[in-house]
Amino acid sequence: MSLYNYLSKIFLSNSSRYTFGIRSFHTTHVQQLYAPSALGIDGYLQTRKRIREQFANFSDKFRTKMLDFVSDSKNMIFTEDLKNMVHLAEPTDLELVTNMIKKFNTQKTEFRFGSFIFGPVIMRMFHFLDAPNEALKCFEDPDNNGFFDQLVSYQILLDLLYNNEMFDEMYRVFEKVQEKQLNMTKFPKYPVVLILAACYKQNTPKSFEYATKLWSDMINVGIVPLRRASTFFGGIMYNN
Repeated sequence: MSLYNYLSKIFLSNSSRYTFGIRSFHTTHVQQLYAPSALGIDGYLQTRKRIREQFANFSDKFRTKMLDFVSDSKNMIFTEDLKNMVHLAEPTDLELVTNMIKKFNTQKTEFRFGSFIFGPVIMRMFHFLDAPNEALKCFEDPDNNGFFDQLVSYQILLDLLYNNEMFDEMYRVFEKVQEKQLNMTKFPKYPVVLILAACYKQNTPKSFEYATKLWSDMINVGIVPLRRASTFFGGIMYNN
């Protein structure tokens, strides 16, 4: 099915609804696409509250201990250490946390205990602290390769970048999504929504070209995008 015919099928079958849907999208600022609960941030905050209560009397001592562990090559970062620090972290702790992540991920796997998946939790921490630059730097660090290989980690990072209007950086992250093909898909539905939202907000010739190519590639392999993705793409076409 051609791109034109596909769009016609989605939008032109009900032109009045289509026009209303597109016009309702015109805003003057970036609005959040996903509620915190949809990204699991509410669960992160509940755990954060519990751990902060547990560490109420010795959180500073714990931070000092972790600083020593990071700087001493003989010491290891254990799962519980990193888990606790991620839930205690304030903006001033982000350098410590990212150093702990790097050390934890580069330790020999036989020295890790448990199978806790950190990627989504750490991205929720960055999102809660509104730290897009630190999140992106941590994500792109070669020493952390594989650490964030979960689709939900990509979704949370893309959402954080979107909220901060870092659209060009979103393209880089989405390219990683497509390279990795996590869960055997090159077009994961929620990252697709976010990248099309970025293209819509940018509204440049480059973003238009990017969006139309992405859409065409999806249709050519039989992908049926979410309705929200279709609405954003309709807005892109309407603006051009």
